[in-house]
Amino acid sequence: MELIFDMITNENKEFYQLIGPFLGRREIEKEIGFQIYNKDGKVWFLAKKNDKVVGFCASEYRKNHSWFCSDYVISKYRNNGIYSALFNLRLHNTDGICKASCTNDSLHQFLKSGFSEVRKNGKYTLVELRR
Repeated sequence: MELIFDMITNENKEFYQLIGPFLGRREIEKEIGFQIYNKDGKVWFLAKKNDKVVGFCASEYRKNHSWFCSDYVISKYRNNGIYSALFNLRLHNTDGICKASCTNDSLHQFLKSGFSEVRKNGKYTLVELRR
């Protein structure tokens, strides 16, 4: 499967064409437990096949750390290493302290990448990487 990986913000003229179909989708919110949203300053990392987004993740800067958020891969493209590739792209494009509230499905990727568990909050785990 030939994929193209990219990094964009909402200042990119193609942003809403690429990410718009995923924003506010109830079925995605139900699946991952929270809504995908955009805001100024948020950096998106995309996996595209034939110019269509098949997966993405994002980070935004908050006070003194980067917050990893908005992780999603379309179900038929899962288990092909796309999430790991997106995760690593995001990790290598951020500096300093990184934090996230992750699901059980993504916890392994965070721990494998050097994050530590800070605390559990229901079905989510707060993780942190200090570097």
